[in-house]
Amino acid sequence: MKSNTRMATGFTLVELLVVIAIIVTLAGVATPVLLAQKKRGDHAKAVQNAKQVGYALFNFENDFGRYPDDNTVDDLDQDAVTKQGSDANAYFSQLIAGGYVDQEAPFYCKTDFTVEPDNDKTSGNILEAGEVGFSYVMRSSGTALNSSVNSAVPLIVAPSSFEADDTYNRNVYNKRSVVLRVDMSVTDPGINEEGVISVKGKNLFATGSGTVWDDSNITSPTVVHPDTGTGGGV
Repeated sequence: MKSNTRMATGFTLVELLVVIAIIVTLAGVATPVLLAQKKRGDHAKAVQNAKQVGYALFNFENDFGRYPDDNTVDDLDQDAVTKQGSDANAYFSQLIAGGYVDQEAPFYCKTDFTVEPDNDKTSGNILEAGEVGFSYVMRSSGTALNSSVNSAVPLIVAPSSFEADDTYNRNVYNKRSVVLRVDMSVTDPGINEEGVISVKGKNLFATGSGTVWDDSNITSPTVVHPDTGTGGGV
């Protein structure tokens, strides 16, 4: 009697191509979702770190009457290790030198250039290039803000772009930013296609009537960018 059992012969070429097409389609659907989830996670970490930096800045200003700048560095314990320079890393290092923060981790946030901090605070290694992701906003070059200005004025901002200018990478956090304000609240205004953080249709750093800088007597705030290792800074 003849058997009707069909011997297994494996996938045909057509079947293999169909399987590959299904896998590619699924990967194409899943990848954007996974990337969006990762960006949301990076954004949440940046918000959390901004709040920690804000707490340190709040206590620093209580003691010095202003946030870190070229004058406050002279009032710190000179035995403490302080990074030299005029980039955001140098100003934030005053918070570590003054004992307001004991780790480098709060100054990190995801950008094009940041690396996880190594927490090495020995001479010359405190907040090295790439270990800070936040830009620092000052009244003018070398002179810090204080809490007497409009509570909505930005104090630290992310994610800085790789270039040392006042633009921000909208692709890092799904077109959102992270802004710590003088009232110590953290907001996430949108970033437009030009890399500008927009609040009520205006550049966050635009001054004059109807802006957050209105009535602050500040006409040209200075945004100090992190040290990216490629000449970043003010």
